[in-house]
Amino acid sequence: MQTKVNLKKYAAVNSLTQITSLCTTTLIAFFVTRILVDSMGVALYGVFALFLSLRKYVDLTSIIVTSSVGRFVGIEYFAQRFGKASEYFYSSVRGLLFVGFIVILFCVCFSFYIERVFNIPAGYEKAASISFVFMVSSFLIGSFQGVYRLGIFLSSRFFLSDLFVIFCAILKIILVLVVTHFLSGNFVAYSGIYFFNSLILVLLSYISFKVLLPEIHKKNNVFSIRSFSKVARLGSESLLNEIGSVLFLNADLILINICLGPEKSGIYAPFFQVVMLLRMIPGLINRNFSPYLLHLVALSKLNELKLVYLRIVKFTSLGLGLIITCLSLISRFFLELWLGGSFSAYFTLLSVLLLSQLYAYSLGGIFSIAKNMDRLKPLSVATVIFGCMNIIISVLLIEYTELDIYGAAIGSLITIIARDVFFNCIYLTRLLPFKLKTLWGGIFKYTVMPLVCLLLGTVLNWYLYPQNLILYFLFVFSIVLSYVLIAWFVIITKEERNLILDLMKLRFIKNSKLSFLLGI
Repeated sequence: MQTKVNLKKYAAVNSLTQITSLCTTTLIAFFVTRILVDSMGVALYGVFALFLSLRKYVDLTSIIVTSSVGRFVGIEYFAQRFGKASEYFYSSVRGLLFVGFIVILFCVCFSFYIERVFNIPAGYEKAASISFVFMVSSFLIGSFQGVYRLGIFLSSRFFLSDLFVIFCAILKIILVLVVTHFLSGNFVAYSGIYFFNSLILVLLSYISFKVLLPEIHKKNNVFSIRSFSKVARLGSESLLNEIGSVLFLNADLILINICLGPEKSGIYAPFFQVVMLLRMIPGLINRNFSPYLLHLVALSKLNELKLVYLRIVKFTSLGLGLIITCLSLISRFFLELWLGGSFSAYFTLLSVLLLSQLYAYSLGGIFSIAKNMDRLKPLSVATVIFGCMNIIISVLLIEYTELDIYGAAIGSLITIIARDVFFNCIYLTRLLPFKLKTLWGGIFKYTVMPLVCLLLGTVLNWYLYPQNLILYFLFVFSIVLSYVLIAWFVIITKEERNLILDLMKLRFIKNSKLSFLLGI
């Protein structure tokens, strides 16, 4: 007997809360960034943002568990072998505790020498060391959230995770305002806020695990070396992939800090944050399908898996493309409103970073499919190779050209296109019955509109803003409306339009006067 995955049961509420969560966290993140830049200054904020970017590096220490435990627990759970699922889970938790203890000891020792590695503004060396330990500790605590979110993942109740994130985001902005007002923007206190937030988020995730998966929580609370070894073996391949991933955009801030100084990294940091927030969109789309993909892999339904994956690629590319279109069209206005006139001069930098993310997620969930099919190693090795290429190209462009911080962004764009458009497409044909021509045709079809809109946005920002604001916003509205209409009526099929309405619990539209206008 098997536990079934109902993709549609919570689809509507999941979609509603994920949109709410994305909007809430994005607005709060932009607001917090402006406060931090104003209270700390560009140079010190560059160091703070650098520490925030280290999250991916800290996650490398726990990725062997967090990236693969869901696969083993999920397969046993869907087969209703709850005792074995519990054994995998608790073995992973205890292994993660041991790894976290070792990492904390190392980071405390490293913090005493941090000014020798990074460029720290004079007088803030001790505060930077304490802030570094706070940040690393918060990231390690946060890694347990990935394990305890299994209850939310396996039951497809992602709305709970969204509610937790919204609550913590609101709590964060309250604490930031308190620190800014009463402690005059203390550098260390800001880091403590992130530490406290991680504790709250993990606690909420733990409670959800106990409630949603009592079959696993109450079984075999033991440590099994054999079970942990299986999780760690597959996780080691994920670790290799993540090592390659952090050699892309996450490495840019470090390269800029070392090569150009904290002032330049402070300028680059807000753009990096926009990209990190943008990455949430494909993640939120993929998460609704992830349990179903795992279910199809467990049942070896490769043809159905292929069809579902194609839709993930289409929805991810079009959804991400819409956000990229909007941001690129108003990039200069957006940066001036958000951070001030000095940052708006770098609007073309934002366009380059947006373009790199368009191609970085053009193949959506290839990582999840390769991991669930236990064929992740070639993908991971390639990611490391291309990541090293990114660092080499970026350093060459920064040091030996006059591109300045643009060199890092262009280096990432070049290597992302080489990895995702070429290598990943070829490897995907080895996993699923795809033709290479079909994949490249799909990527071109789904990304050509955002690419054209991004180029139009660059032209508009150069020649119309701020000279003619009425004509500028008229063009922006027309381009966005054209994008939506073409995507909905030309690229998305009638069957897919009906599927979207079903998932969003909007079936009543089919019988209303809007059905003809919406092409259903």
